[in-house]
Amino acid sequence: MAVENGWGQGAINNTNDYGKAKANSTNGFGKIYESTNAGLTNIVGGDPVVSISYAFNSFCADASDPTPTVSNNAGAGAFSSTTGLVINSTTGVIDIDASTASTYTVTYTDTDAATAIFDLTIHALPTVTVSVSAGTICVGESTTITASGASSYSWSNGSTGNSITVSPTTTTTFTATGTDSNGCTNTGATTITVNALPSVSISGTLTYCAGSTTTLTATAGLSSYLWSTGATTQAINVTAGSYTVTGTDSNGCSATSSASAVTELPLDSATVTYSASAYCQVPTGATAVEGYYPLYTTESAAQAESSDGTAHAHTLSGTTYYMPNDGVTIYHGTYSLTTPAPTITGETGAFSESTGNLTIDSSTGVITLNSSTTGTYTVVYTTNGTCPNTVNNTVTINALDGATFGYSASSLPQTGTASLTTTPTTSGGVYSAYPSGLSINSSTGEIDLAASTIQSYKIFYETSGAGCPNSSTFDLSVTASGLSNTYSISFDGIDDYIDAGNISALNGATQATWSCWYKRTGGGSTHFMGTWGGASARLFLPYQFSSGMAVYMGNSTGTSKTMFQNNSCGISQNTWHHFAFVYNEAESSNADKLKFYLDGTQIANTVAGSALTSLNTVTNSFNIGAPFTSAFLTGNLDEIAIWNKALTSTQVQSIYNATSSGLTKDLSTIESSNLKHWWRMGDGDTYPTITDNAGNNDGTMTNMSSTDIVSDTPT
Repeated sequence: MAVENGWGQGAINNTNDYGKAKANSTNGFGKIYESTNAGLTNIVGGDPVVSISYAFNSFCADASDPTPTVSNNAGAGAFSSTTGLVINSTTGVIDIDASTASTYTVTYTDTDAATAIFDLTIHALPTVTVSVSAGTICVGESTTITASGASSYSWSNGSTGNSITVSPTTTTTFTATGTDSNGCTNTGATTITVNALPSVSISGTLTYCAGSTTTLTATAGLSSYLWSTGATTQAINVTAGSYTVTGTDSNGCSATSSASAVTELPLDSATVTYSASAYCQVPTGATAVEGYYPLYTTESAAQAESSDGTAHAHTLSGTTYYMPNDGVTIYHGTYSLTTPAPTITGETGAFSESTGNLTIDSSTGVITLNSSTTGTYTVVYTTNGTCPNTVNNTVTINALDGATFGYSASSLPQTGTASLTTTPTTSGGVYSAYPSGLSINSSTGEIDLAASTIQSYKIFYETSGAGCPNSSTFDLSVTASGLSNTYSISFDGIDDYIDAGNISALNGATQATWSCWYKRTGGGSTHFMGTWGGASARLFLPYQFSSGMAVYMGNSTGTSKTMFQNNSCGISQNTWHHFAFVYNEAESSNADKLKFYLDGTQIANTVAGSALTSLNTVTNSFNIGAPFTSAFLTGNLDEIAIWNKALTSTQVQSIYNATSSGLTKDLSTIESSNLKHWWRMGDGDTYPTITDNAGNNDGTMTNMSSTDIVSDTPT
């Protein structure tokens, strides 16, 4: 208590939750009383007249409305206050909520006009502000909450201090209660939103085959991904190892998957081997007796051995052949029908070959040689286990040795010799024949026809050595005389001809003979063969007109000569005739320098040109059927031959006389060294080539077809 200026002023402090209460006396008497309720009463005249007090002289703005205590009251009085305090004038109750925070003096005046005063203060509540470092967090994260505006703080979670760090697992509201220096309190709050973590997992096949990869895929729908490899895509291709992925959702919350272990599986184990890397081709359809080619079919059933279903050996002309129990087929030469079959170890699988030219069983890998094409192939074996593997083998099918051979004709007379006109590409083989009777050189294939027996033969050629053994045959008949003559060539009289190139063997010759068979089937005049280079460049040009024959020749000086003309030699149509023209510069008379033989008989020369010194040298083609003028031949020609020697009349007549049904003279027996050209006109020929059997001037059929090789021959 303090006393000042005689008036006296006292104060009692109360430290309860409501603060302080104060009463002041302002009367002039200077007497101060201490109230039992912690207030002071002013008195007038020295005697207590009236006093008022409140429980406290200091109130917080949220305190309960205080009611005054009035004593020594002479009667009903009235309460008043300085501006800002809302007080009931009758009861003195103060409306704290309605009042403005400030310091006030409350005055009470009773009915005796006695007054009492009481000073009090209303304190504003502190403004407690709450701030947060992050208002939204993910489960497992923390955030810091800070309160301001007061002197001390207590939190709803039991913490104190102005700043706290929290890690709620669900959305939570945190409240701070702040107390200022006046002991007044207020609250501030904030709500922390907690987002759940995303569910992150890995799917995919956790095994893969060596040489490959597998794909791992993280949970869909996330905003971003980060794999333990550093990849940022939802799916990644991986090899063996352990992998995790961290996924982040649209809220920025992340979670990491459990580890996924990826394992590499080994490829299927398999080996495939063939007995060899190369095999010899087998003839298409060869399925009979393994090891031999079926080539000959003339042995009779009576010659077969017992019909026990096995192959039987026969020695024919010193060579062993084989035949099955049918008794008719002879096998000659060697090959292997053994179908290559691989040895397989490990995983089962399937075989393939990409070209389609190798016949291979997809299940067993067996190769069928007699339906496969020659070449080198990659055989692929693909396993069918968990991890398919491929095994490659290179297999080569080699072509059989080139054994094809041939002679000038399939029928040769029993005179002279016959050499090969087609030589096998694989040399070193052996020639033989069946049946016996053919005198043939086993090394060269040359036949001594004169020493051979007249009959039909099957000639064999067999290769041997390091290649692929092969054999071939040629059917040849040795005839008593003449040659088999089956075909001639027909000309349409329009544009047909044969171009035999330049017959240079006659250039500058002083002797020559032309021989042919001729059947005219149309009228008019024709040049049926010869060489034409213009009037001064003729070599030989026979000309047949309606009733006669003329022959034009060219001198070495380039002068054209009419060496022969007969206007009435009478050549009938649709009948075969033999023509021979013999030039011999050594003859004494000009009329004899060129002789014309019709059907073996010389025809008189009614016109003789001036003497020739030698035949002209020309580079033009020798044409058959006459393309050099419009006078094309309508008819047939056969057995055209040219010698650079003058044949005798006896030789010419022998050519004509030798002709019988189906046969013609073997012209190679007449002056063979001087026989320069010999076109058989269909026999032994393959369209469009007409073979020169005595030289190099094969003819080419022009404006013609294979149907122009006809079975119409001289008789």
